[in-house]
Amino acid sequence: MYKNLLFRRLPFRFIKKECFTQFSELKSFNSNHVITRHLSVSIVHCKKRKPEEEKVVLSNGRSSIRYSPKAGKEVVGIWRNMTVQDIANVLKKDVDHVLKALEFADKISDTNYTKKTIIYNPQIIRDVVKISGFRFKLVPNPDQEIEEEENKDAVPAPPAAPEALRPRPPVVCVMGHVDHGKTTLLDALRDTSVVDQEFGGITQHIGAFEVQLSSGEKVTFLDTPGHAAFTAMRSRGAHATDVVVLVVAADDGVMEQTVESIRMAREANVPILVAINKMDKPGVNIERILRALAQHGVVCEAVGGDVVE
Repeated sequence: MYKNLLFRRLPFRFIKKECFTQFSELKSFNSNHVITRHLSVSIVHCKKRKPEEEKVVLSNGRSSIRYSPKAGKEVVGIWRNMTVQDIANVLKKDVDHVLKALEFADKISDTNYTKKTIIYNPQIIRDVVKISGFRFKLVPNPDQEIEEEENKDAVPAPPAAPEALRPRPPVVCVMGHVDHGKTTLLDALRDTSVVDQEFGGITQHIGAFEVQLSSGEKVTFLDTPGHAAFTAMRSRGAHATDVVVLVVAADDGVMEQTVESIRMAREANVPILVAINKMDKPGVNIERILRALAQHGVVCEAVGGDVVE
């Protein structure tokens, strides 16, 4: 009984009555020893009262904890027909980073990308942004300003009568990369050898001539230079023509000025006719050229498109 009393917590009334009687008996049994026991009493702590400010916050259903905004990926704006340099600018990266990302984003075509290369496939642009760790949103091209022409006529002028109009010869502009045989192709049409008179065999100016058909009608041809230094001349030729003949060498394929000519034809809103030249050279792969053209939006009839080649 004594051993159990040391390890049990008993009510105060029981300790006062029962235990005191037993301790007295033990004391009388052996008067040389005095048995004492220290009882511990725990303090009851009351719940801390909440201040009035906290009560107001809890009553309104608000939490006093302030959460920081969720961290996410940065969103960048992209648009159609971006160049490699444009992507690098919006991502705030260097061109080498974008070229490295293009190796993973574009594994189908064999396009030789440079900082001025225009990417016509929007999926490739989106993949480059995702690989770089960003999110994207479509925005208009900031370089293209939309100009609204003010109509100052109170009543629009009626169209001219058909009998008052005179037909003009159609204008055909021959465009493409340098040394792809544009001038040689035109020499075969007009039975001349202008290419032999050019310095280095490279056209350095815009040439124009007319060819009379068997029906008596005439067709005006424009010969544009294909070198990278004559971009302005090619742009003028694309805006002054009715149709663009895109000359592509079978051995070289789609090159930088070829892509630039496609872009200029689209900006001028003129149709494109593809002429694949130098077919007699060994190792020619026409399917590779057609796939490369399709990557830039020129889908020929041979692969199910509407562009005549």
